[in-house]
Amino acid sequence: MSQRIGIMVHHGLGDVISALPAIHAVDRLIGPGGRLEIVVKSRLEAGLFEAVDWQAAKHTHILSGGSKWRRLLRMLHVAWALRRARLDIFVMPHMTSERFARLLGGLVGARRTVVPGNEAMTPGGAVLPRPGEHKAELFARFFTTADLPIAQDELRFPDLSATESVQDGTARRIVLAPAVGTKIEQHKAWPETAFARLAEQIADRWPDAAIELFAAPPERAVLDRVFAEISPERRGRVTLSTPATPALAASSLSGVACVVTACSGASHLAAWADAPIVGLYGPTNPGFTGPFSRRLYPVRLGWACSPCYRPGFVSGCAAPGCMTGITVDMACAAVAAALDDAPTPSCRGLRTTDAVAPDRRVS
Repeated sequence: MSQRIGIMVHHGLGDVISALPAIHAVDRLIGPGGRLEIVVKSRLEAGLFEAVDWQAAKHTHILSGGSKWRRLLRMLHVAWALRRARLDIFVMPHMTSERFARLLGGLVGARRTVVPGNEAMTPGGAVLPRPGEHKAELFARFFTTADLPIAQDELRFPDLSATESVQDGTARRIVLAPAVGTKIEQHKAWPETAFARLAEQIADRWPDAAIELFAAPPERAVLDRVFAEISPERRGRVTLSTPATPALAASSLSGVACVVTACSGASHLAAWADAPIVGLYGPTNPGFTGPFSRRLYPVRLGWACSPCYRPGFVSGCAAPGCMTGITVDMACAAVAAALDDAPTPSCRGLRTTDAVAPDRRVS
């Protein structure tokens, strides 16, 4: 199928990884005769696509950063490049403004454009989230709407390239990833002191476990603070890891016993590596924005206000007790379940609330 497909996936690392199963399915569908034109935010996300062997020809466009005017000029430059590519289909699953998406779609001039928006108002050209749907499934519907059928069982991650493992072959490697990203996302974080106490509890409960603190290179300071909080007699059991790229990070998580993290890029990298994930959730909805994985063990307090993260309310409330209230014992119990390969609780059907303040009633 010699189709030319344009895909705009310009949000953060987690959203790009969540889009990979759908893009991988489209690649298999159009095959060697097709072409993928992929738009990403930065070189960091572009590296994810460089680490995968694609059947179709692939070209990656980087929007880059800088001032508002610089980003606008770069967007226009990318739009012109896509127009010259003579796309058959252009999908924009990460776009938040329907009006801007339609404007950009007009500039690109693909034969078929699918944007976020009201499906009833734009039959065959717009997609909105459905209750109980994961983001990976939502992203797949953009392609299905453009007559590129993707079945549910076809949504799977592309293979990871092999990398040297830091595991010694005998110890179980339990990874703790305490960092959550940018300043506006800190309400999603579990306290650093709690991660330190969890590392101590894991060291005492599983003497054969190798404990690894894990983050992106710019987040090394978070690991240093957590490490400093761990009691000196247990620090010898703990190593620190900051893989240079997201693709290397995902590869390094392949085969680990468990990854413990909040709503973070690390959880999505773990999903790509098919590692068991203990996910600590409060403001965000693990059934929608969580990792696309059947091996997720979510830990939540279940407050009536949670989850509350949504368009227009992305910075959360001033007192995210839904995260700080998660105890070390709760997290450790989920680690035990993951190590025992226990059945995973389902997050499907969990609805995001319209709360703007804490409500400690358990729903």
